[in-house]
Amino acid sequence: MTQATRSVLAILAFCAAYPPTAGAGTNGLIPTDVRRAVGSRVANRYTPSIVVGVKTADGERFLCEGRTRWTGGEAVTPDTVYEIGSITKAFTGLLLADMVQHGEVKLTDPIDGFLPPGVKAPQRESRSITLAHLAEHSSGLPRIPSNMTFDDPDDPYASYTQSDLFDFISGYVLPRKPGEKYEYSNLGMGLLGQLLSHRAGTPYEQLLIKRILDPLHMPSTRITLTDDMKTRLAYGHNGATQVKRWNLAALAGAGDLDSTARDMLHFAYANLRSDSGPLAGAMKLAATPRQDADSSDVKVGLGWHITTRDGKFLVWHNGGTGGFRSFCGYAPDRGIAVVVLTNTSMPGVDDIGFHLLDPGSPLGKNWDRPTVRLTDRQLARLTGRYELKPGFFMDIAQQSGFLTVQPTGQPIFTLYATSPKEFFLPAPKAGGTFELDDKGIPVALVWHQHGMDQRGPRTGDVPRTQKRPHKHIDPAILARYTGKYQLLPGAIVQVTHRGDQLYARLTGQATLPVYAESETEFFYEVVDASITFEVDDSGKTTALVLHQSGIDQPAEKIE
Repeated sequence: MTQATRSVLAILAFCAAYPPTAGAGTNGLIPTDVRRAVGSRVANRYTPSIVVGVKTADGERFLCEGRTRWTGGEAVTPDTVYEIGSITKAFTGLLLADMVQHGEVKLTDPIDGFLPPGVKAPQRESRSITLAHLAEHSSGLPRIPSNMTFDDPDDPYASYTQSDLFDFISGYVLPRKPGEKYEYSNLGMGLLGQLLSHRAGTPYEQLLIKRILDPLHMPSTRITLTDDMKTRLAYGHNGATQVKRWNLAALAGAGDLDSTARDMLHFAYANLRSDSGPLAGAMKLAATPRQDADSSDVKVGLGWHITTRDGKFLVWHNGGTGGFRSFCGYAPDRGIAVVVLTNTSMPGVDDIGFHLLDPGSPLGKNWDRPTVRLTDRQLARLTGRYELKPGFFMDIAQQSGFLTVQPTGQPIFTLYATSPKEFFLPAPKAGGTFELDDKGIPVALVWHQHGMDQRGPRTGDVPRTQKRPHKHIDPAILARYTGKYQLLPGAIVQVTHRGDQLYARLTGQATLPVYAESETEFFYEVVDASITFEVDDSGKTTALVLHQSGIDQPAEKIE
């Protein structure tokens, strides 16, 4: 897999999971251990920046560490713009609650009444999906739709259209009755945004601005960036690599907002003090626990998650995109609201957010390990290709003041230095030691993982990769390949096409584009794999063969 693939995998971390330049006035509200943790994570280059905001009745404080990007960035401030990912769901849930308060919809309304003509929502045992089920993640809809095609793995939702969404809804078979079980769903919340927009006759973003963002005076919270917001952007990163901003298109209600620490702290505190204000009733409704989540101490409201600790509520949501992580929440019993934003896909910031809401919740230790910063010259001499075993290489490259490693057929990972020749990966836990000759030239890499040490001699420079050319194949020929192929018991490769693009999806995995090398041979760009279709004398497709990791796996066409 390439660096791009990690953006696809980030979809799985896109949403809820359980649980030094200082801004003015960090005294009191932001404790020393949090300031130390934030400063350490930035100083050790685990993230380009972190901004923390805390507000109580005594006032608000911000802690701002780092810069908007690894190279050439500006110092971050409370007004720096970050992607907030799935925290958008709290806004979509609040939008639903506000429309309920105004009598425009009911939580118990079946979604069939909101869908366009010809689109039919799935049912199970005559039970319909309601608006509440979508907001509570109990609809039975999956986390992401299986017909997402990931045409651009670095911006994986961008090509997913409203038509794709409604096609999926019309054909999906629910695995259980709606309301029966919590299953976190980006699809469900994205659909909810679409349905509320359709009912109001107003595009989703404009509906948010009119009903929530303008009444709460949040000018720097938008999907479409204003010219002013564009001057204050933090840039997303995955380790050493700067990555694209995400565009969620048809699923905007699941995670498409950008915002600032100042705006988000204002939002969290407004929810905390929901006894007054233009959205008071809607905020109370949205934060009311309704549905058990998949942890015994967590319930779900309309968008928000509500954790109970020692009989006290913590109301929160987190978010993650390809290059950002975020946390927003409040603790009614302590009278505190919190926001934490960072412009990297790891480490997360949930531990900081929960610790601020509940001091008994520990700060994470995964990012405490000190690192050293090496010069470009020191890094450059270590680059090259190291062969751990025949045909399996560790390609070491230099990027933005880091070393990166790409094992054969795997993603690119960022290495962190503890000395001029010793490096580690925070996740997965692994590392490498370079062996140098008397002149300081690297001769081998010893890779440490799973309690084993594997030595690989340096075989030369990393070969320059050239993009494989694609051939255009007549869509009529591609149509012959569509169908289901039995790879293993319980493992089916489903092949589809859209126009002149072919896609393949293995059970439980994402739908990925495959590109033609010949009329019957296709390859993936995001993984080191290819597919050959077998065609009989009559032109009928009978099977495919998946080629990966030196293994050829045949799959008979079954449908």
